[in-house]
Amino acid sequence: MVLTVTLNPILESRFFTPGFSAGKNYRDCLHQYTAGGKGINVSRQLNKLGVKNVALTFAGGASGRIFKETLEKENINSTIINTKSEIRCGSVIIDEKAASVTNLMGINANISKNEIDEMLKKVEKMISMCEFLVLSGSSPCKETDIIFPLCIEYASKHDKIVILDTYGEHLLECYSKSPLIVHNNFDEIHGILNFDKNNPDSINLFFESIFDKFGVKMVLTTNGGNNFPVRNFGYDYMVELPNVHTIDSTGSGDAFVAGIVYGLYNDLVFTDYLKVATALGAMNASSYEVCNVEPEKAIEYSERVTLVNMGKKLSLIDAIPR
Repeated sequence: MVLTVTLNPILESRFFTPGFSAGKNYRDCLHQYTAGGKGINVSRQLNKLGVKNVALTFAGGASGRIFKETLEKENINSTIINTKSEIRCGSVIIDEKAASVTNLMGINANISKNEIDEMLKKVEKMISMCEFLVLSGSSPCKETDIIFPLCIEYASKHDKIVILDTYGEHLLECYSKSPLIVHNNFDEIHGILNFDKNNPDSINLFFESIFDKFGVKMVLTTNGGNNFPVRNFGYDYMVELPNVHTIDSTGSGDAFVAGIVYGLYNDLVFTDYLKVATALGAMNASSYEVCNVEPEKAIEYSERVTLVNMGKKLSLIDAIPR
């Protein structure tokens, strides 16, 4: 079982138009509600990959009720911490004629101390029944910055694997709790630990810093549709992506994380599931849907992903009797 935790979910209203220009009125647009938020996206993709999971998140208000109904319709198994504050809402305008997507996102919800305490109690209770804990997305307010670091502590106490994919002011505090795996895109860690994505020495220094200082064992730093470096227990790779036609990159990092969890869950070889995870992220970017990539297509596409070993290689022991 995988537990995903999302602190800043969103209820999206998705509108499909045959063309879109600001300032014009559009009638009879196809409309649908979608449950969003990084951990929710991971859960959706894990469902497609056949990995049993449950999504833990906040939701409140009239929009929160629609959010819950949307999760049920999508067959996303969830546990909801009810909040007095209305869930964050957004609109997504999809212009299929121009193959463009416009995102409008509302303000974050305010989460009370009692609601935070309830979330922490749920995590501590549920984590004993899970193998993996995925902590995804931003913190909606200053008060919720304590949640992910404490979740990592709970996971450590129960000897569970943590996959961290967050950003913002609480990031270094999360690192300091030594999650096993971290994922960030380059823009999210810009300015942290003197990181410069255009400087290979800076990238290596970043790897060394969180690998040695914080004890993180798998560091995954994606870079949109560009090649990106990763480190796995001291072994560095450059992931080279084939060209892909990008329509909307929303959720591509989450699809990638779901692929990493999929590989760990099924005890696959790192280099194999890294390619699958990369394929999931790339294929997600070529679709209007978020984290709804078919596994068979991702596995087929993964054959086009190239890994270049950038560091030390495994040593083969000659065990032949003499």
